[in-house]
Amino acid sequence: MGYFLIATAGLIVSVAMLRSAVFHKAVAFVGIVGNVFALGNCVSVTFVSTNVVWIVVFVGVGGILSFFWWALIGLTLYRRGPEARSNSSQSSDSEA
Repeated sequence: MGYFLIATAGLIVSVAMLRSAVFHKAVAFVGIVGNVFALGNCVSVTFVSTNVVWIVVFVGVGGILSFFWWALIGLTLYRRGPEARSNSSQSSDSEA
């Protein structure tokens, strides 16, 4: 149940990233595809547990794409960190 909720939350966040100006659209699409495969893994394990090939495909593709999605989110936030800090220091200087 927890894995299903995490994959659903990741899918919702990925769709929200499509509308964001902060993240590149490719990051959002990687998240959407990766989390759809993660949800497919939940469904295949729960309902179609006899076919191991599908489980391996969903776990492999979903896991790799989710890993890259989290790495791209971290890289984007890391790159925007100095920009956000410089903008906040400029606004506090102008207020003083």
